[in-house]
Amino acid sequence: MDNTDTKKHVDELCQFFWQGMTLSSHIDSYVAFNVVTSSEQVSVISYPHTESMDYLSCSRDESICAHVIERGSMLATSIFSSDGLLSDYAEYVGSEPSDMIRTYVGETIKFNSQIVATLCFFSSLDIMLTKEHKGLLAKAARLIENVVNCS
Repeated sequence: MDNTDTKKHVDELCQFFWQGMTLSSHIDSYVAFNVVTSSEQVSVISYPHTESMDYLSCSRDESICAHVIERGSMLATSIFSSDGLLSDYAEYVGSEPSDMIRTYVGETIKFNSQIVATLCFFSSLDIMLTKEHKGLLAKAARLIENVVNCS
């Protein structure tokens, strides 16, 4: 399988996960496959596709996904959580202050046994994520992990 096929399969899984969240409104809600290096985070695939999101990068120090990788397990947080991650590291998903990320959940993705990426769901809306939402994220991340490791 070449890189074009791999990206296509990962893109389809991101779209599937986004649609599977079964939220009353998907407006202002996104899914991203982010690769985190020693210095930066790059959004390789985002859904829905927007030019402002695809290949968006930020420094590792500003990356919420870097916290997921350092933690080594799923992280779910909101603007109101006591860990303060979103208030300290939240990025804007649009141009207005109301577009700040208010809900985030991310899961690790391994490549060659190393955690190097995340699949995450984030929104500028306050969303109560259920156990089922988190389970769907974990399953989608494992599927993407399998696609990436088999390519």
